[in-house]
Amino acid sequence: MGRFRLPGLAEIEYRDGYGRLNLLVSAWLTPCGDGQLRLFARIATARGCLPAVLKRSVLRQLLRKVLRQDRQILERVNTNRRRFQSTPANPLDGPQDLLGPSIRRLLEYGQPPVFEARQYDIWL
Repeated sequence: MGRFRLPGLAEIEYRDGYGRLNLLVSAWLTPCGDGQLRLFARIATARGCLPAVLKRSVLRQLLRKVLRQDRQILERVNTNRRRFQSTPANPLDGPQDLLGPSIRRLLEYGQPPVFEARQYDIWL
């Protein structure tokens, strides 16, 4: 489940087939300059048989890759915004964008959208 809480908290939680929480990632986005944000994140995992050091190492590598991809996407979006600033932009949402449309509706109308239950299988 993903949540975006104004003004700058994003949360993603992963649960197992029994509904037990396995992973919770909370990210606070804080403005630190013109067009810049600083990211503070907290990662919580369920207790299990794996040592915390091993989980921390694996999650750090995975999240580093995810954040690098996000950064590249945002840099390209900003480049295109500057390139096409005279043309009004209408985002095109695809089925793989799970949070973007809801976040845009929340920011535009100031109210949380009503969500229906959905299930997605995502292969990494």
